[in-house]
Amino acid sequence: MINIRNRPAADEFELSLFGPGVGECVVVHLGQGEWLVVDSCIDRETRKPVALDYFDKLGLNPAEAVRLVIVTHWHDDHIGGASAVAKAATRADIVCSAALNCKEFQTVLGVTAVPYMRGAGVDEMTQIFELLLDRRSSNRLDITPVWAKAHTRLYQTVAGSVEALSPSDATFSRFLQEIASLLPGVGATARRAVKNTPNETAIAIWIEAGEIRALLGSDLEKGDTGVTGWQAVVNSTRRPQGRARLLKVAHHGSDGADEPRVWSDMLEPQPLAVLTPFRRSWLPRETDLERIASQAGQAFCTALPRPTRPARRAPTVEKLVRRVAPDLREVVGPMGHVRIRIKRGASTPSIERRGPAFQLRHP
Repeated sequence: MINIRNRPAADEFELSLFGPGVGECVVVHLGQGEWLVVDSCIDRETRKPVALDYFDKLGLNPAEAVRLVIVTHWHDDHIGGASAVAKAATRADIVCSAALNCKEFQTVLGVTAVPYMRGAGVDEMTQIFELLLDRRSSNRLDITPVWAKAHTRLYQTVAGSVEALSPSDATFSRFLQEIASLLPGVGATARRAVKNTPNETAIAIWIEAGEIRALLGSDLEKGDTGVTGWQAVVNSTRRPQGRARLLKVAHHGSDGADEPRVWSDMLEPQPLAVLTPFRRSWLPRETDLERIASQAGQAFCTALPRPTRPARRAPTVEKLVRRVAPDLREVVGPMGHVRIRIKRGASTPSIERRGPAFQLRHP
């Protein structure tokens, strides 16, 4: 179990992964009191973004501690409460995929009141952009999102560095074509967001803190050509050298996000892997769990991939539920938390779990 109020030491790297079954947030301590938050989700018990709740328990002020808030892409399960995190982290740079820095996507943000655009993650993005505009008008003219793409250095300090590995340049043309198709012409039928577009433009992240390297896979998928997705990352001659010890597995462990050369070329043998499930699609599947467990030295998931039965209610309610919805399952469950801490120069990490988080077992 995690001592949730125990802060990391100044020379200690931390990667905390949160996920309740649908939703994901990564909190990283680079060292020297410098933190970054990658994506966001809401803890249904506290009704707060889990990162802010975690900082509160650690006794940290996000306005002082957080240096980067990274929104890897605009899928709902990665962006819930991100605007509240950005608002609290007043000193942090806000990082978004450079693919969103285009007039087509900004037009989409302007029509979020249209029913077909709701639930696509654009509401949180709109609030983040409005927050930055407010700060720009009241404080400095240089406040703007950091537009990330492959080979973008997002942060550099004595404590460590953060670099974006994606999206690739080749991804932009496809994204522009797809996002433009969301804007209906006169008399045309409105369409929902293209399902795979946010994953294609997701920001995969490379972190270095001294000798410690971590690869955060976001929801980036393999890609259908050598210049998109993970294929573009591995094929790039400009990506960071060295191998990562820690991996946040991409896209909930799905087979479509598994590029074997990431394991062979970018990771240490038998790395430490963590992931979150996505219960709406029952990810990861049993075969995914077996594959990840066989490739990693140790692997942990924040919650069970399959929906679970909800807690029992009053007898009359239970009777009604059994009659009208006998297969009812709970998609979003309690918040799971896997925390990894490594002291500079230490060979053995400290690994802690909380809630429904569990360790994958190699058969």
